[in-house]
Amino acid sequence: MLRYTAASRFWRMIPAGLSDRVWHRRGWSLLQRAARWVPAYGQLLEIFQGQPGPSAAAGRHTHRLQTCRHSYVDVYPLRYRCCSGWQSEAITFDPDPCSGAPPGAAGHHSNWPRSRYELSILRQQLVGLLSGWFDARRRRTLLVLDLPAAGWAGAPRIGRALQEAIGLGHLSATLVDRDSQDDDRGLARLADAFQQCIVLTRPGDVAERVDWLASQQVRSGIVCFGPPVSGFAAGAAGDVAVCSVLGADEVGPLIAAETPLSRLAAAAMRMEAVNGDAGRVLGAWQPFPCGPWIEQEGCDLLVSSWGAAPVLRYRLGWCGRIVPFEQIRSVLRGTTAPPGNRLRGGAPWKLPLIVLSQA
Repeated sequence: MLRYTAASRFWRMIPAGLSDRVWHRRGWSLLQRAARWVPAYGQLLEIFQGQPGPSAAAGRHTHRLQTCRHSYVDVYPLRYRCCSGWQSEAITFDPDPCSGAPPGAAGHHSNWPRSRYELSILRQQLVGLLSGWFDARRRRTLLVLDLPAAGWAGAPRIGRALQEAIGLGHLSATLVDRDSQDDDRGLARLADAFQQCIVLTRPGDVAERVDWLASQQVRSGIVCFGPPVSGFAAGAAGDVAVCSVLGADEVGPLIAAETPLSRLAAAAMRMEAVNGDAGRVLGAWQPFPCGPWIEQEGCDLLVSSWGAAPVLRYRLGWCGRIVPFEQIRSVLRGTTAPPGNRLRGGAPWKLPLIVLSQA
């Protein structure tokens, strides 16, 4: 957890005037490393730009190059998409169910191999999230995993990372799979033995889980993996705290999370959208201190993440924009809680906003 704690402290303490430049420099550094150490990416830059990979990464036209399954994954074998010398680290936490291989089995080939580094980052992100929103390090917590593996490959990785976090003592918690319980009454009896109950679920199930948690006698909350469905507001949860996080199957760690600052900014931008021609703001999130780099190209959001086989400049399929921290300050100027003040959880991260919108 030292890495995550140090990164979180860095983004809280860095001067606001430097934060946007550091964020941008971090991303280009990632792409430069990929051009040098990932044979497929360096070759792709050379093909598209007529320059050697390492120098192309520093060129001013590199931002025009995107990768995708058809132009990158289906063209280059896994050994060329891995970092040099990292092929032995390429493992997966999503084995073919028919193969009989256990989760995390080494040597399983897939389009999106993982590394132990990525699982470590995911574990740190989840611990930081649950500690910051729900104080799960000190409170005895029942974590209810309500993420069916079918339809989202990230669910097994979430469960494994949480089990490791509990085993290492980072969380004072017990993890149960909702599918393994006979009914909700059994879960309710189990929750009575804990100080709080947190459900990790999908966007479409948030309203139903809020109703169930509201009937419990313990402190409760929800971690929603994705934007809550349209029309659901955090205030509708009553005494149930709801926190939304963003992730994608292609990316090992999570991408971003709701923070007190992002909620304030989203509310301010919704007011602006009501009075103007801007598209409706679905929500705002901040990148994790440790995790992928996000950038904007037109109305598309692109993600780059380091790992055994780095995900580089992939389109997430979300319509939105990146709002620099300096612009966040101007959006919140004049509100009751500007970003310079201490919010819930301490000083805010001086990281940009990922704003999803619906035209």
